[in-house]
Amino acid sequence: MTVEIHPDIETEARTAYADSIYSRLDGGTIEIRSGSPPASIEDPDSGTLLAEFTLFNPAFTFAGGIATIDLPNPAVVWAAGTAGHFRAKTSDGDPVLQGTAGVAAGSPDLTLTTATIGA
Repeated sequence: MTVEIHPDIETEARTAYADSIYSRLDGGTIEIRSGSPPASIEDPDSGTLLAEFTLFNPAFTFAGGIATIDLPNPAVVWAAGTAGHFRAKTSDGDPVLQGTAGVAAGSPDLTLTTATIGA
């Protein structure tokens, strides 16, 4: 039997949970890549690395159970292409988060102003 639970979690617990995950990214990177994300966060990188943001330390602020990031500008642009997914990594290069990337109309996990990255 499989059971899925999607509880409503109180704010203090959400903040502690977010902090435990997102603080691992302090001083790490967010990579914008082409194509679909790997099937699992444990799988190797996929797609072409288009752009990369080096994160501040600390990278996130937490309020009301929500993690907010202030991305540094500019990103390092490695190649031209269309954003398809992102991978957020520790300062040691270990992936912690991944998901789709694109413009708001496509409802991606990471919303960009434009999905077109120019070299």
